[in-house]
Amino acid sequence: MAFRPLERLSKHFSAIPKTELGIAILSNLGSFDSEAMAAKVAEVLLPRELTEVSEENLPVKRVKIEEALQNDFLGRYETFSPHFTVKISKGTNDLMMEVSGPPAFPIVPERTNQFATMDGRARMRFERGVNGKVARLSVLQGKDVFAHWKVATDRQAGSGCEGSFFSDEVDARYSIVVRDRRLVAKRGREEAELLPLENEPGHFVGSEWWAEQIHFQQDNAGSIEGFALTTGRLKNLEFRKE
Repeated sequence: MAFRPLERLSKHFSAIPKTELGIAILSNLGSFDSEAMAAKVAEVLLPRELTEVSEENLPVKRVKIEEALQNDFLGRYETFSPHFTVKISKGTNDLMMEVSGPPAFPIVPERTNQFATMDGRARMRFERGVNGKVARLSVLQGKDVFAHWKVATDRQAGSGCEGSFFSDEVDARYSIVVRDRRLVAKRGREEAELLPLENEPGHFVGSEWWAEQIHFQQDNAGSIEGFALTTGRLKNLEFRKE
Protein backbone atom coordinates (compact mmCIF):
# COMPACT_ATOMS: atom_id res chain seq x y z
CA MET A 1 0.00 0.00 0.00
CA ALA A 2 1.43 3.37 -1.00
CA PHE A 3 2.07 6.04 1.60
CA ARG A 4 0.28 9.33 1.35
CA PRO A 5 2.65 12.31 1.03
CA LEU A 6 3.32 14.38 4.14
CA GLU A 7 1.81 17.83 3.94
CA ARG A 8 4.52 19.40 6.07
CA LEU A 9 6.72 22.02 4.47
CA SER A 10 8.89 24.84 5.74
CA LYS A 11 10.16 27.71 3.62
CA HIS A 12 11.78 31.10 4.09
CA PHE A 13 13.14 33.83 1.82
CA SER A 14 15.15 36.82 2.95
CA ALA A 15 16.82 39.63 1.01
CA ILE A 16 19.70 41.56 2.55
CA PRO A 17 19.80 45.20 1.37
CA LYS A 18 23.01 46.65 -0.09
CA THR A 19 24.53 43.18 -0.57
CA GLU A 20 22.51 41.99 -3.58
CA LEU A 21 22.05 38.72 -1.71
CA GLY A 22 18.85 36.73 -1.43
CA ILE A 23 18.57 33.48 0.51
CA ALA A 24 15.83 30.89 -0.08
CA ILE A 25 15.46 27.89 2.22
CA LEU A 26 13.07 25.04 1.40
CA SER A 27 12.47 21.97 3.56
CA ASN A 28 10.16 18.98 3.36
CA LEU A 29 9.92 18.96 7.16
CA GLY A 30 7.35 21.28 8.67
CA SER A 31 9.12 21.60 12.01
CA PHE A 32 12.43 22.61 10.37
CA ASP A 33 13.45 26.17 11.31
CA SER A 34 14.04 27.56 7.82
CA GLU A 35 14.36 31.13 9.12
CA ALA A 36 17.16 30.17 11.52
CA MET A 37 18.93 28.24 8.75
CA ALA A 38 18.74 31.30 6.48
CA ALA A 39 20.38 33.33 9.24
CA LYS A 40 23.20 30.76 9.50
CA VAL A 41 23.77 30.88 5.73
CA ALA A 42 23.96 34.66 5.90
CA GLU A 43 26.49 34.42 8.74
CA VAL A 44 28.74 32.26 6.56
CA LEU A 45 28.45 34.45 3.46
CA LEU A 46 28.46 37.85 5.18
CA PRO A 47 30.24 37.49 8.55
CA ARG A 48 31.50 41.08 8.74
CA GLU A 49 28.30 42.72 7.59
CA LEU A 50 26.20 40.83 10.14
CA THR A 51 28.44 41.01 13.20
CA GLU A 52 27.19 44.43 14.22
CA VAL A 53 23.51 43.47 13.95
CA SER A 54 23.68 40.02 15.54
CA GLU A 55 20.62 39.37 17.70
CA GLU A 56 22.91 38.69 20.63
CA ASN A 57 24.19 42.27 20.36
CA LEU A 58 20.74 43.85 20.15
CA PRO A 59 19.11 45.37 23.25
CA VAL A 60 15.97 43.76 24.59
CA LYS A 61 12.87 45.68 23.52
CA ARG A 62 9.80 44.66 25.48
CA VAL A 63 6.44 44.56 23.74
CA LYS A 64 3.02 43.79 25.16
CA ILE A 65 1.22 40.68 23.99
CA GLU A 66 -2.16 39.34 25.04
CA GLU A 67 -2.31 36.89 27.94
CA ALA A 68 -4.28 34.41 25.83
CA LEU A 69 -1.45 34.36 23.32
CA GLN A 70 1.13 33.80 26.05
CA ASN A 71 -0.92 30.85 27.32
CA ASP A 72 -0.28 29.08 24.00
CA PHE A 73 3.41 28.87 24.90
CA LEU A 74 2.98 27.21 28.31
CA GLY A 75 4.12 23.62 28.59
CA ARG A 76 7.02 21.21 28.32
CA TYR A 77 9.48 21.05 25.44
CA GLU A 78 12.00 18.27 24.81
CA THR A 79 15.12 17.77 22.77
CA PHE A 80 17.56 14.87 22.77
CA SER A 81 21.24 14.32 21.87
CA PRO A 82 21.96 16.07 24.17
CA HIS A 83 18.86 15.84 26.33
CA PHE A 84 17.28 19.05 27.59
CA THR A 85 13.84 19.60 29.07
CA VAL A 86 12.46 23.14 28.88
CA LYS A 87 9.41 24.16 30.89
CA ILE A 88 7.53 27.39 30.20
CA SER A 89 5.28 28.59 33.01
CA LYS A 90 3.56 31.76 34.21
CA GLY A 91 5.35 34.15 36.53
CA THR A 92 4.08 37.23 38.31
CA ASN A 93 4.76 39.56 35.38
CA ASP A 94 6.53 37.50 32.71
CA LEU A 95 6.70 33.97 31.42
CA MET A 96 9.26 31.84 33.24
CA MET A 97 11.67 29.41 31.59
CA GLU A 98 13.30 26.43 33.29
CA VAL A 99 16.02 24.38 31.57
CA SER A 100 16.49 20.81 32.87
CA GLY A 101 15.49 21.77 36.41
CA PRO A 102 15.34 24.88 38.60
CA PRO A 103 15.90 27.74 38.94
CA ALA A 104 13.46 29.32 36.52
CA PHE A 105 14.17 32.73 35.01
CA PRO A 106 11.95 35.35 33.32
CA ILE A 107 11.81 35.80 29.57
CA VAL A 108 10.73 39.09 27.98
CA PRO A 109 8.36 39.30 24.97
CA GLU A 110 9.90 41.05 21.95
CA ARG A 111 7.43 39.91 19.28
CA THR A 112 4.25 37.88 19.26
CA ASN A 113 6.33 34.69 18.95
CA GLN A 114 9.76 35.71 20.27
CA PHE A 115 11.11 36.24 23.78
CA ALA A 116 14.54 37.08 25.19
CA THR A 117 16.44 36.64 28.43
CA MET A 118 16.75 39.82 30.47
CA ASP A 119 20.37 40.31 29.35
CA GLY A 120 19.57 39.61 25.69
CA ARG A 121 22.11 36.79 25.41
CA ALA A 122 19.50 34.29 24.22
CA ARG A 123 16.32 34.47 22.17
CA MET A 124 13.42 32.03 22.28
CA ARG A 125 11.25 31.67 19.19
CA PHE A 126 7.96 29.75 19.36
CA GLU A 127 6.85 28.16 16.08
CA ARG A 128 3.44 26.92 15.05
CA GLY A 129 2.63 23.85 13.02
CA VAL A 130 0.37 23.56 9.98
CA ASN A 131 -2.64 23.44 12.34
CA GLY A 132 -1.74 26.86 13.77
CA LYS A 133 -0.87 25.52 17.23
CA VAL A 134 2.52 25.87 18.94
CA ALA A 135 4.69 22.90 17.98
CA ARG A 136 8.29 23.86 18.64
CA LEU A 137 10.60 26.16 20.56
CA SER A 138 13.90 27.27 19.05
CA VAL A 139 16.51 28.71 21.41
CA LEU A 140 19.00 30.98 19.66
CA GLN A 141 22.21 31.62 21.55
CA GLY A 142 25.08 33.15 19.61
CA LYS A 143 25.44 31.09 16.43
CA ASP A 144 23.78 28.03 17.96
CA VAL A 145 20.14 27.05 17.45
CA PHE A 146 18.56 24.41 19.71
CA ALA A 147 15.18 22.97 18.68
CA HIS A 148 12.74 21.67 21.30
CA TRP A 149 9.42 19.96 20.57
CA LYS A 150 6.30 20.63 22.63
CA VAL A 151 5.25 17.31 24.15
CA ALA A 152 2.12 16.08 25.90
CA THR A 153 2.85 15.13 29.51
CA ASP A 154 -0.42 13.37 30.35
CA ARG A 155 -1.27 11.50 27.14
CA GLN A 156 -1.23 7.71 27.27
CA ALA A 157 -0.19 5.53 24.36
CA GLY A 158 -3.03 4.65 22.04
CA SER A 159 -3.60 1.16 20.73
CA GLY A 160 -2.78 0.13 17.18
CA CYS A 161 0.78 1.46 17.01
CA GLU A 162 2.40 -1.74 18.26
CA GLY A 163 4.08 -4.10 15.84
CA SER A 164 7.08 -4.66 13.60
CA PHE A 165 7.94 -2.09 10.92
CA PHE A 166 10.43 -2.49 8.07
CA SER A 167 12.08 -0.01 5.68
CA ASP A 168 13.50 -1.41 2.45
CA GLU A 169 15.13 1.99 1.84
CA VAL A 170 17.71 1.41 4.57
CA ASP A 171 17.10 -2.30 5.26
CA ALA A 172 16.14 -1.65 8.87
CA ARG A 173 13.49 -3.07 11.20
CA TYR A 174 11.96 -1.31 14.21
CA SER A 175 9.53 -2.70 16.76
CA ILE A 176 7.00 -0.55 18.59
CA VAL A 177 5.72 -1.74 21.97
CA VAL A 178 3.67 -0.25 24.82
CA ARG A 179 5.33 -0.19 28.24
CA ASP A 180 3.92 1.55 31.30
CA ARG A 181 1.35 3.25 29.05
CA ARG A 182 4.14 4.75 26.91
CA LEU A 183 5.31 3.88 23.41
CA VAL A 184 8.82 2.46 23.11
CA ALA A 185 10.73 1.96 19.86
CA LYS A 186 13.18 -0.94 19.68
CA ARG A 187 16.05 -1.42 17.24
CA GLY A 188 17.83 -4.66 18.01
CA ARG A 189 18.80 -4.38 21.68
CA GLU A 190 18.44 -0.59 21.72
CA GLU A 191 15.34 1.18 23.01
CA ALA A 192 13.98 4.72 22.76
CA GLU A 193 11.00 6.23 24.56
CA LEU A 194 8.57 7.99 22.22
CA LEU A 195 6.97 11.17 23.57
CA PRO A 196 3.81 12.42 21.81
CA LEU A 197 3.81 15.97 20.51
CA GLU A 198 1.09 17.98 22.20
CA ASN A 199 -0.51 19.62 19.18
CA GLU A 200 0.35 17.18 16.37
CA PRO A 201 -1.55 13.88 16.58
CA GLY A 202 0.46 10.87 15.46
CA HIS A 203 3.80 12.66 15.82
CA PHE A 204 6.39 11.58 18.38
CA VAL A 205 9.92 12.62 19.37
CA GLY A 206 12.29 9.87 20.46
CA SER A 207 14.85 9.75 23.25
CA GLU A 208 17.56 8.36 20.93
CA TRP A 209 18.98 9.80 17.71
CA TRP A 210 17.83 6.84 15.62
CA ALA A 211 14.20 7.56 16.58
CA GLU A 212 14.41 11.36 16.54
CA GLN A 213 11.01 12.00 14.95
CA ILE A 214 8.34 9.43 14.11
CA HIS A 215 5.07 10.20 12.37
CA PHE A 216 2.59 7.31 12.31
CA GLN A 217 0.44 7.07 9.19
CA GLN A 218 -3.01 5.61 8.81
CA ASP A 219 -4.87 3.97 5.95
CA ASN A 220 -8.37 5.01 4.89
CA ALA A 221 -9.88 2.80 7.59
CA GLY A 222 -7.89 4.53 10.31
CA SER A 223 -5.49 1.64 11.00
CA ILE A 224 -1.75 2.25 11.38
CA GLU A 225 -0.02 1.18 8.16
CA GLY A 226 3.46 2.49 8.91
CA PHE A 227 5.43 5.54 9.93
CA ALA A 228 7.83 8.13 8.52
CA LEU A 229 11.16 8.48 10.33
CA THR A 230 13.32 11.60 10.39
CA THR A 231 16.75 11.44 11.97
CA GLY A 232 19.76 13.61 11.19
CA ARG A 233 20.03 14.06 7.43
CA LEU A 234 17.54 11.28 6.70
CA LYS A 235 14.09 12.74 6.12
CA ASN A 236 10.76 10.90 6.03
CA LEU A 237 12.06 7.35 5.63
CA GLU A 238 9.11 5.05 5.06
CA PHE A 239 8.60 2.11 7.40
CA ARG A 240 5.74 -0.26 6.60
CA LYS A 241 3.97 -2.39 9.15
CA GLU A 242 4.68 -6.09 8.63
